Amino acid sequence: MSALSILKDAIKTRLDALVTATTLKGATTTDLRKNPLDEDIQAFPWAFLMPPATDADVVDNRTVLRTFTFDIMVVEKSENITSSTQIENLLEAVLNEFDNNPTLGGAADGAVLPATSAPQPIDHMGKNFTVFFVSLKCNRTQSLTY
Repeated sequence: MSALSILKDAIKTRLDALVTATTLKGATTTDLRKNPLDEDIQAFPWAFLMPPATDADVVDNRTVLRTFTFDIMVVEKSENITSSTQIENLLEAVLNEFDNNPTLGGAADGAVLPATSAPQPIDHMGKNFTVFFVSLKCNRTQSLTY
């Protein structure tokens, strides 16, 4: 299994834990072929694990440190928001899930650095959502084989 697949599976496992804890109603791994907001989202809040961006730094002449940046888009139906702190609490719960698992069970041997963006209202095809992104920078060493 590729490093990217291992990391993606580890992140999805943490998102599924948030579903089990009823913090989220569901979580889906997405691809670039469609806008996740075009899906028929059955329950809220819902998380979409987006495809990663990659970067790398040289550690030494036999090792690189790859950084896979995964964005998780969390979507809430705006009409479901009943308090000014509801989205803040949701954002913090998602961050805590990853802060408390800094290597994703060893999948990110160089650690995971979570960050987030500000929640934003989005109008999409006549539907009103509140959306925020959690960006996970997952660092993993890769031995070179040349």
